Amino acid sequence: MEEIKTSQENTQRKSIAISNPLSSSDFRPISNSTAYTDANLSEDYITEISNKNSESVLYLAEPELDNKIGVSVCSFTTKSTLMKKQVFYIIQGHDSSGAYEAHRNYKDFRILRKVLVHNWPGCYIPPVPHKQNISNFSPRSIEKMMKLYNLFISRIASYTYLYESDEFQQFIRSPGAYRKLLLRKQPYLDISKKFNEIFRDYSNETRNEGNEKILNEGKTFFKIGIEALGKFESICKINVDYFESFEAQLTQLMHGINHLSKIYEEQFCSANLEISSREVYSNPFFVLLDWVRWEIIDLKAMIEAVDTKKEIDKYQLETEKKLEAEKTHILKLQTGKKLLSQIFSTNSREKNSQIIESHIDEMQKEVIALSKISSISAAKLANLDLPKFKQLKAQKYEVILRTFAGSSVSEFENMINQIKEIESGLDNK
Repeated sequence: MEEIKTSQENTQRKSIAISNPLSSSDFRPISNSTAYTDANLSEDYITEISNKNSESVLYLAEPELDNKIGVSVCSFTTKSTLMKKQVFYIIQGHDSSGAYEAHRNYKDFRILRKVLVHNWPGCYIPPVPHKQNISNFSPRSIEKMMKLYNLFISRIASYTYLYESDEFQQFIRSPGAYRKLLLRKQPYLDISKKFNEIFRDYSNETRNEGNEKILNEGKTFFKIGIEALGKFESICKINVDYFESFEAQLTQLMHGINHLSKIYEEQFCSANLEISSREVYSNPFFVLLDWVRWEIIDLKAMIEAVDTKKEIDKYQLETEKKLEAEKTHILKLQTGKKLLSQIFSTNSREKNSQIIESHIDEMQKEVIALSKISSISAAKLANLDLPKFKQLKAQKYEVILRTFAGSSVSEFENMINQIKEIESGLDNK
């Protein structure tokens, strides 16, 4: 017997106009069921502040989309059978082809990205968030993953060529059998033709050592960044835990003062202090912790784009070696020599020669296609993707620091105001 539960409330989305995208005052805490869309920010980020005593707080800015496109992961369902329980995330949207809705689970998102990486070598593919431990299927955990998947979908949609790709269109429009369609890898000849048509500004590019140098330096830079971010993640985690403990102990301290005040008022006629209780608070260090974790997987995604381009180069060299070997074979046949592989063949010499010539023709076409894919992707990465990526990372870093600073000031001001209630209570004695 299958039981289906649907989230009762869809994530509500609000739009706000932000004059200065780097102003920390524009990134205020909002409720767990609300997201901010900032059309002025060209880079998206998400960080969720939450702990066992605090209200979940979300900061979100998404990439600007074409006005004709609207897509989001707006809700989820859980499907239960006797054997297992699964979470399906509901994707809804619309474009010039009409409205659509799809229900996808964690594996579906992973498959989509895997196919996009293969069929778009040398292109940056936004990362899919790591699967969280949601064995208890708590709504809070599921909703957090839903927001992260929404970020992934929004970033895919911000690249027109990815949004309009067959892979993504099947993902948002096709029925459950889409997995079999996605698993069909695109031939390199088709990828080359696709690149020529879509990336026309780079279609006349040839192998350029300058571009190769930029890619190598970029990859080295990102690796250094990942190492530094990994160390910073450890520091952030320590600060998150320390602040969590401090807030919990401070709450107990204020409860203790209130309790003692009643005793001292009754026994010693002291002032009766009633300090307001703060059962819910925000841990600002989560801003940095969630950012650094996402930043690491995002840098890895850009490194992956460079690596897939390198893999194309490697496969091209291997194909060229096979091509030379086949040319040697055809020369031997033309001189009357019989190849070892043809000793037990019933084909005539002419037939064997035709087969090898066909293989040579196919490999020559593939070498040309691989070369074209490599040169276009290298030029696009070196002259567009990497410079833009670095610029947006710098912008995002400033936004995060301002957000952290604003959140910290707000939280510590709340603490100070709470402590000042002790002074005001004594002054009013």
